[in-house]
Amino acid sequence: MHPTRIRTLIGIAVTVGLLAYLASRLVYADLPALPAYSPLTLVLVALVNGYLALAVRDRRSPARPVRIEPLIVARYAALSKASSVLGAFFAGVYLGLLGYLVKGLDKPHLRADARVAAAGAVAALLLVVAALLLERACRVPRRPDPDDAEATDAG
Repeated sequence: MHPTRIRTLIGIAVTVGLLAYLASRLVYADLPALPAYSPLTLVLVALVNGYLALAVRDRRSPARPVRIEPLIVARYAALSKASSVLGAFFAGVYLGLLGYLVKGLDKPHLRADARVAAAGAVAALLLVVAALLLERACRVPRRPDPDDAEATDAG
C-alpha cells in the first residue's frame, strides 16, 4: 500500500466541491435545512482516528516497544486511507455548499445552513488530518541498510 498523496485528496475535494456547488444551484431550494449535528459524525470518526494514531505510535515507540499485531496495523492503515478519502469528499461537499450559501447570508435559514456547512468543512478537514496521522503511525519503519553502516564506519 502506498502513502496517501495530498494532491489526490485535494483533487477529490475540488471535484466534489464543484459538483456540490453546481448541484446546490439546481436543487438547493427543494432541500430541507441541514441537520445542525451532522458534522458531529465526522468529528467522532476523526477522534477515533486520532486515538488510534496515538495508540499505535506509543506502542511502536523505540523507548517502549510493545508488540502489536501486523494485521491490526494493516487494518488501521486501511481505515486511515478510507477516512482520508471520506474526509476529502465531505470537505468538498461542505465547501461547495458553503460557496453557494455565501451569497445569501442575509437570510436566516441560509445563514444557519452556512454555519452547519462551515462546521462540516472544519470537521472534514480534522478527519483528513487525523487519518493522515494514523497512516503515518502505521508505516513500517525502515531498517538500516547494512551497506550504509559499513560506509559510515569506514568513513
